[in-house]
Order: sequence, then structure tokens, then C-alpha cells
Amino acid sequence: MKLNYKRTICVGFAFFLICAFWQAYDTIIPKILTDRFGMSQTLSGVIMAADNVFALVLLPLFGIISDKCRSRLGRRTPFILVGTLLAVTAFISLSAVDAAQLSKLGEVSDINSAEARCIVYDSVGELEFDVSSDGEEKSVKLSELYTREEFAAIDALDADGKATDEYTDYVVVARRAYISQEITGKDPSTLIIFILVLLAVLLSMATFRTPAVAL
Repeated sequence: MKLNYKRTICVGFAFFLICAFWQAYDTIIPKILTDRFGMSQTLSGVIMAADNVFALVLLPLFGIISDKCRSRLGRRTPFILVGTLLAVTAFISLSAVDAAQLSKLGEVSDINSAEARCIVYDSVGELEFDVSSDGEEKSVKLSELYTREEFAAIDALDADGKATDEYTDYVVVARRAYISQEITGKDPSTLIIFILVLLAVLLSMATFRTPAVAL
């Protein structure tokens, strides 16, 4: 049997797109949810698991629909083309929503600046929140651990260029608490839009995952 190079390349590109998308999705989306919207790791994990829940219903559904499709382009190709275009558009839209949220962060968008850390400290210094330190979960107040100046002076990186434990356990967590309380908590509209666009992305990907596998 002679290999159909054109068909093989097209099918391979569909799989490449699927793999590239999920790699980017699993890497970028959790950081946006926690760093931009101040979401906890637990809630972020729940949202990241949504694609698997949707897949239980949507993948078989679009597989059945594509089985019954009769078009000039075949049974699978229309779903791959439409699904790809919708997924790309929705994924680009996510970056636009992310940029809108970043603009709302204002002075705390760069947590490595002393001004940003002072703003965070003044807002959540007396707030008790959970941190993971030395493998243990505990509730702390920044004001009990640091003065305003000490918190602003915490080193972000050690001599090896890695994030210090203090920075990860306190600065990052405090910034997340500030964003959750002062920005997302007071105006969740951008988060709502982001989640809706995220659902559109997952729906678009589900449109052509099963047809691509079927090919």
C-alpha cells in the first residue's frame, strides 16, 4: 500500500496541535489563575481538572456526531478545521483577558519592587492566611514575622538563581492573598470572563480531538 503523505502530514499536524495546546494549557493557565487572579492552588487545580470532566461527555459526543457527518470534506475534516479555528481564537482571547487583569493589578504587578511589597504588607499584614513552610501547613500573620521594611527587603533569588523559601512561602502567598481580597474579590468580572473563555477553549478542543484520533 502506498503511503498517502498528504493525509499523514495533515493528521500528524492535528496531533501536533493537540499536544502543543495541552502543553501550553497545563503550563500557562495555572500561573494565570494564581498569579493574576489570586486563586488558591486547590481551586486552581479544580478548574484545571475541568477539561477531564468535560472530556467524559464531549469526546464521545463529538465522536458520534462526526460518525454521522456526511460532507464533501469527509466525516472528520470539518470538525478538525472548525475546532482548530475556534480553539486558536479562544486561546488568543485568553491572553487579552489576562492582559486586562494585569492592568488591574497596577502597582503590585511587579512584586519585586519595594513599593508593591509595601502595598501588599499594608493590606494583608494583619490577615491570617495559610502557608506551606518546611513541609508544614500553618496559619501566620506577616506582621508577626516581618516588619514592613523586612518584608520589602526579602530576597527573591538565592546565590544559585533559584527562588528563596521566604519569597515563595511569604511574598508570593501574600501577593496572592492581596489580589484575591483587594482586586478579584472586589471586582470578579474579569475572572468570570476568563472562565467563560476558558470553557470556550475546552469546548473547541473537544470538537476535534475525537475526530483527529479517529483519523
